Amino acid sequence: MSGDSPAAVWELVARRAALLDELQDGPREKRTLVSALSVSRSTVDRAVTELSALGLVADADGRVRSTAAGDLVSTLYRDATAGVDELLTLAPYLDALDDVFRPPPSFFGETTVVTADDDAHAPGERLVEAFLTADRCRLVRGTIRPVFAAEVRERMFNGSLAIEVALCPDSVEVMRSYHGTDLQQVLDLTHVTVRAYPDSLHSGLFLFETDGASSVRLSIHDRTTDRVRVLLGTDRPAAVAWAERTLREAHERSSPVTAEPS
Repeated sequence: MSGDSPAAVWELVARRAALLDELQDGPREKRTLVSALSVSRSTVDRAVTELSALGLVADADGRVRSTAAGDLVSTLYRDATAGVDELLTLAPYLDALDDVFRPPPSFFGETTVVTADDDAHAPGERLVEAFLTADRCRLVRGTIRPVFAAEVRERMFNGSLAIEVALCPDSVEVMRSYHGTDLQQVLDLTHVTVRAYPDSLHSGLFLFETDGASSVRLSIHDRTTDRVRVLLGTDRPAAVAWAERTLREAHERSSPVTAEPS
C-alpha cells in the first residue's frame, strides 16, 4: 500500500466504494456481491484483487471481508465525500464567515444547515431554540437582538442557563448606552460572564451543552440588519474540540465588561 500514491489509492477507493460499503456489515460471498452490486463476477474478482493488494479487503475461499484498514479508509472516504458535497452547497455563504470562525474540514459531513432563503426567520428561530433547551452556552458574537434577549432573559435570570459571552466593542457600547440597567443586572449574575472581544464580527460561534452533550452552531449574519442568514450545526467530536479551542483563544483575547466605561 505504501508504494502507491495517495491519489491512486483514493481513485481506487472511489471506484470500489460500493463494494467496500457492502462489506461494512460483515463478510460477503462473491456471488452475493455480484447480485448486490449488479455487476459481473469478473468485475468483483478484479475489485477484490485490487483492494486486497492495498490491504483493504481479505479473500478466503470466495468469502470477502473488509480489513481494519479497509473499514477506516471506507469511513474516511464517506466522510470526505459528504463533506465536499456540503462545502459545495455552502460555498456561497462560507466566505461571509469571519476568518477566526472558519472551521476545519472535520466540521463538515453531517452538518445541519438552515438558511433564510425560504424563511427569513428560520435560522434565528433555530438558534433561539438551542438557547431555550441548553444548560450552558459559550459564545463569541456581536449584538444579541432584543427579541432574542427577551426569549432567553428568563432562563438567564432564573439560573437554568449559564452563559459565557464575548461581544464586539461596538456591541458593548450599545448595551452600555441603551441597556445599561439590563447590563448591570446581567453582570451581577454569578452564572453569566460577559467579555469584550477586540474585533468586529459578522458571524458567531456557539458551543451548547445540553444534558451533558455538546453541539456547535455557526451563524452568518446580514451586515445591515444583523439577522442570521445561515445557521450551521453539528455535534461531531472534532467540531466540538475545534470550538473549544477557538472559544478559549477568544476568551484569552477578550477583556471583562463593566456597566460603565473603564
